[in-house]
Parts: sequence; C-alpha cells; structure tokens
Amino acid sequence: MLIGWLFIGGSSHGEDTKSFGYALGPRFWGHGYMTEALQAVFDYEFNVLATSRIVAECETQNTASARVMQKCGMTFVGTFFDQDFEGNWAERHHYMISS
Repeated sequence: MLIGWLFIGGSSHGEDTKSFGYALGPRFWGHGYMTEALQAVFDYEFNVLATSRIVAECETQNTASARVMQKCGMTFVGTFFDQDFEGNWAERHHYMISS
C-alpha cells in the first residue's frame, strides 16, 4: 500500500541546490512518517551525494508541512507570492538547509 510520495531533484536555485516535494495520505498525518523520511533523505543527500543546499516551500495555510520542514532542521527564509512548478501562484513559506 502506498501511503505517500517524496521527490527530490534539481532546482532553479543553483547547480549545488536541490528542492523537494512530498504528499502523504491524510490517514497517515501526525505519525512522524514524513519527518523521518526527510531526515533520511537529507542524510543521504549531504553525506553520500555531497549536496550543498536543499530548499523547499509550502503554501502558507499548510502549517503541518511547514512544521515538518522545521523539525528536519530547515531554516525559514521568508514568505513570498510566487509560482510553483505547475504555474500556480500562491503565497508560500520558503525553507532551506545546508550541509
């Protein structure tokens, strides 16, 4: 059974920077699954692949997603009205973490 997904890949923020996105089925929210998955991904990216920086964003009303990023050690960069990879405009919180 698939409970969600996580993607990490290239970013428009520079050659040594990656960005990620994720989704988790509502039934599995609040159990720490995504926090644990992201921490494992960060460990692999920084310690095996030598990634320099990872960035992410979430829409401002998605406080749970922002909290996951904070619990994984990401730093709040700011809130911006911008476009996502599908061309949708919204106000989003931006986060980053460096190796």
